Amino acid sequence: MRNSLNAALLLVATLTGCASSAHPNSAAQIDHVVIGVPNLESAVTEIERLTGVRPVLGGSHPGRGTHNALLSLGHGGYLELIAPQPGAKKTTDNADLISLKEPTPVDWAVATVAAEPVVASLRALHFDPGAPEAGSRKTPSGGLLQWRTFGLNDALMGAPFFIEWKSGSPHPSTTSPSGCSLVALRIASPDAAALQRLVAGLGLDVGVSLAPVSRITVQLQCPRGRVDFPYAA
Repeated sequence: MRNSLNAALLLVATLTGCASSAHPNSAAQIDHVVIGVPNLESAVTEIERLTGVRPVLGGSHPGRGTHNALLSLGHGGYLELIAPQPGAKKTTDNADLISLKEPTPVDWAVATVAAEPVVASLRALHFDPGAPEAGSRKTPSGGLLQWRTFGLNDALMGAPFFIEWKSGSPHPSTTSPSGCSLVALRIASPDAAALQRLVAGLGLDVGVSLAPVSRITVQLQCPRGRVDFPYAA
C-alpha cells in the first residue's frame, strides 16, 4: 500500500508540474470551496460585510437551476457562493440550498491539470473515479468558462470533486475580487480513514477528522479579519 501511495503521489506531482499559470503550484491543490446560500443577492452583501470584499456575480449553471458569485482566494483558489436561481425549476442541485439558514460550505474541488492521468492516480490509490464530463457557463460580461469535472463513485462522505479547466479559459481566481486567503479547510466525515488516504495521496493540505456526520469548515483571512464558515459558535 505504501509503495502504491508513493507512486501515485509522484505521478500527480509530475503531472501538475506542467500546469498553466492559472495553477502555478507544483502539487495538486484546492481549486475552490463551494458555499451554499438560499439567496445570492443577500449573501453577497453579507459576505462583503464579513470580509470587506464584495463577491462578483459569476453567472448561472444551465440545467441546474443555480447561479453563483465568486471571490478570489489567491494562489489559484477561489470561493464560490451558490444559490437557487430565482424562477428556476426545483432540481437536485438547488433543492437543499433553499433550506439553508446561513452561508454553509457544501462542497470543495481539487484542480487537475489533465483529467485522465489523475483518474489513473486515484485508481492507484484504490478509489473509483467517474468519467470526466464537460461543463461551461457564460459570465455576465459574455465570456465563456469551460471545464471538465469528475467525482468518485465511492460512497465517501466529504470527498472533493475534481476539475480540469480548459486551456485558455480564464481561471476565476484571476478574475474575481481579491483580498482574502484560505487559512484552513477541514473535513469531518464518518469515512475519515479513506478520506485521509485520498488527501495524503494527493498531497493536499486539508485537515480530516472522524465525525458521525459530514461537515466542511472553512477559515479565511480577509481585510476585516478572520472569517469562519459555518460561523464560529
